Amino acid sequence: MLQEEFPRPDFVRPRLRMLNGRWDFDISKSDDISLDAPFNYLIEVPYLPHTALSNLNLSVDGNFLWYRKKFNISKAELVGTILLNFAGVKGYTEVFLNGKNLGNNMFSFAPFAFNVTDFLVEGENTLVLKVRSLKPKAYKTEIGVWQNIWLEFASKTFIENLHVQAGLKSSQVFLQGKIKNILDDMKMEISLYCQGKKLLTNTYLAQETINIQLKVPSPLMYWNPGDGNLYDIKIILKNKAGGVSDTVYTYCAFREISIVENNIAINGAPVFLRQVRDKHIYPDSKNTVSNIAQIKQDLSLILKLGFNGIYLEGSCPDPRYLYMADKLGLLVTVAFDGLDYDVDNKNDLAMLINEIDRIIIRDYRHPSIVIWSPLSNYFGDKVPSTELYDFIRKCDPTRLISSVAGGYQYYTDIYDKRVFSDDYEFFKESVLYATNGPLISPKEEEKLLKSNPDLLNQDILNDMPLYISAFGVYPLEQEFGIPKFQEEDFLFYYKRYTHLIKESGAIGYVYADLYDSSTEGFGLYDFNRNQKLSDRVILELRAANLEKSENETKYLEALEQQAQIAKEMQQNQQSQTYIMQPPQGANSTIQMPPIQ
Repeated sequence: MLQEEFPRPDFVRPRLRMLNGRWDFDISKSDDISLDAPFNYLIEVPYLPHTALSNLNLSVDGNFLWYRKKFNISKAELVGTILLNFAGVKGYTEVFLNGKNLGNNMFSFAPFAFNVTDFLVEGENTLVLKVRSLKPKAYKTEIGVWQNIWLEFASKTFIENLHVQAGLKSSQVFLQGKIKNILDDMKMEISLYCQGKKLLTNTYLAQETINIQLKVPSPLMYWNPGDGNLYDIKIILKNKAGGVSDTVYTYCAFREISIVENNIAINGAPVFLRQVRDKHIYPDSKNTVSNIAQIKQDLSLILKLGFNGIYLEGSCPDPRYLYMADKLGLLVTVAFDGLDYDVDNKNDLAMLINEIDRIIIRDYRHPSIVIWSPLSNYFGDKVPSTELYDFIRKCDPTRLISSVAGGYQYYTDIYDKRVFSDDYEFFKESVLYATNGPLISPKEEEKLLKSNPDLLNQDILNDMPLYISAFGVYPLEQEFGIPKFQEEDFLFYYKRYTHLIKESGAIGYVYADLYDSSTEGFGLYDFNRNQKLSDRVILELRAANLEKSENETKYLEALEQQAQIAKEMQQNQQSQTYIMQPPQGANSTIQMPPIQ
């Protein structure tokens, strides 16, 4: 089974049917039309109407969008539970099935689903969506279906939700969740695999509330940067007679994040983040992944350049993207960038919090995610960033939070700043001098802190992990009158900038961007992923990225000393086996968050 081909590789129910493809489509000024009326267009789902792959390329400003799909359901498929899943629809969405209103959704980036068992009939069924903009005066064309739609089939009794987490210190896998419509004497069979090898199969008496701990055989396979060891889990729910009620595939990883002496550590080992920004934009389809090959292409470009991670900003990633990052051992920052909300508006802030809640519930299992960042370039008061920090920390106590990327710093785990300059001395001062937002003079910073005492001052910022969440070198192509840099100039600045950041004691950097967009030309590749740099410069850029930071060098030296001590102990104590374990971080306690 190729999990990467499923819409949710981290939660696969094999019996499913994709509803992507050709749908009837119409645009209307009215929010009330006959659901059976002829529609004027055909659209290819899941592409936004204004994109080329939608088959329309239409502007839909200020209108209601209507989608209609007819599909057949067999008598055999009706025996059980059928779930209708939407990975993402931009705008306020109302869903109708066979003329009945199933409900609505107002989140553009979070998934939503309905149990449609009681609304389906044998034979032909009609699914209709009505979509309108949540903000009529902004992002007018950004409405419509933009991610997968599919049906899942299970029995009447099925696994309703599941939370899986690996405990590094206990060598256990924890499973929590809920079984819907459980019957007496049901069994739950759980199999654990690693690298294709079955490690165990345990059978439990099924309970309505799932609370199971699996002891994992030694040796543990750790998930580390560049080495994405995953433990695959197969769960079979069986009835009293032994018949299968539900089957779910998921996975987990033994990976622990901590801060050790102001360094980010994975499984106790300091790691320097060498990330590149990916805005999740594709030719002809905007934010929609048209096939898994697109994801593999972008990730292969990232690895080719010597980066060990990705900064995802501008759109929430496709779960298949995160799955591939999990497998490759890439370090991911998910930057929500406010998700188009005006966070200074109380209602918008509440909406953003609710949407982030849904996204974290969906994406929590991905070990590649190491940092959540809810806001970017925010220069308002403390309420939005502190409320977002507190909420995300409650949802996920195991990852780091950068409350505001490049803006005012209030309550946060990481001091986050962004620097863009072709002047090395200015760049150096911007990196080394602690300020809230862009570099300003000490007098201006003092004035700012007096006017806004809630901001973190220099002493506090200097004691925090520094994260350069965006830096750039002027475009490789001419843009808006900016002179074109030659390759050698670009490489010269890139090497100096990255070396400076590594020597500054920072936890990492993000180069912006992996590829060009319609508005920015800082990419290392053009929008179509064509190489802009020569092969020689690519190799030198890769070498610059792979250069060890000061903290990594110190750790490797310490590890060599530890290995030497272990060798001597083995020689002196032949009857004992000395097993190397990664150093334990200061903040490494795994806490089990509540099931949402």
